Amino acid sequence: MTCLKIRLYLKHENHGLMLKFSLIEMPAPAGFIALLFDSRTATRRAPAKARQPSRSRPDRLLCHLCRAVITDSQARIEKLGRHVHQRTNPAGFHFEFGCFQQAPGCTAMGEAVSDFSWFPEYRWQVLLCRECDEHLGWLFRGSDRFFGLILNRLVSMQ
Repeated sequence: MTCLKIRLYLKHENHGLMLKFSLIEMPAPAGFIALLFDSRTATRRAPAKARQPSRSRPDRLLCHLCRAVITDSQARIEKLGRHVHQRTNPAGFHFEFGCFQQAPGCTAMGEAVSDFSWFPEYRWQVLLCRECDEHLGWLFRGSDRFFGLILNRLVSMQ
């Protein structure tokens, strides 16, 4: 018998506050399927088995919490000779992030600063998911701009 574990994420529309609840864990009867969706953004899709993989469309990269579209695989770029970078911030937190030309699913927060920048001549701002306010990376601005997105906070979907 399969167990259902339901986790609920709530965001206040005006204040951006995120509340996380683990609601229940219970046995699921045979043939029972749980469907949860946001009625404001839900679309009907064919079951996964019926869909054929499409090689013509890039993979969409989604927020790992709310599954909002953040960017796609075609937006990947290289900075300092590579796409993926590993850095540790002054507080000791380690991040593995990829560089992207665009991330329309993110919002930059705060003032751009140059303190502790991982890229010479670039200022940075914190990037949050537009839907759930999860910290997803940084916007770097210098002679150009690019998005450093934390890879384990993104999920890929065709």
